[in-house]
Amino acid sequence: MNKNKLAKLQGELESLRRRKRNITGREIVGFANKCGRQMRTGGKGKEPTYINIYLPYRMPLSIPHHSGNMPVGTAGNILAILEQDLFELEDMLERQS
Repeated sequence: MNKNKLAKLQGELESLRRRKRNITGREIVGFANKCGRQMRTGGKGKEPTYINIYLPYRMPLSIPHHSGNMPVGTAGNILAILEQDLFELEDMLERQS
């Protein structure tokens, strides 16, 4: 992860936020993967759970995989958690340099 990639991810997050009424679970999973989240194997619960490989202390994130668009509130909450991941990654990069 570097600053250029982080800036692109923040731009992509803003475009997802602008159209959060029309987001599928697959799109959010793709963005979560770009942010460093990978599916946890042997997870608990009904929905797939994703953990952050760059920030292992962050809480796992469940992302539903239903057909059609994701509810607006669910999409907004997931995007808020991914935004916090990006802020922490930015802080981590600043501390390293």
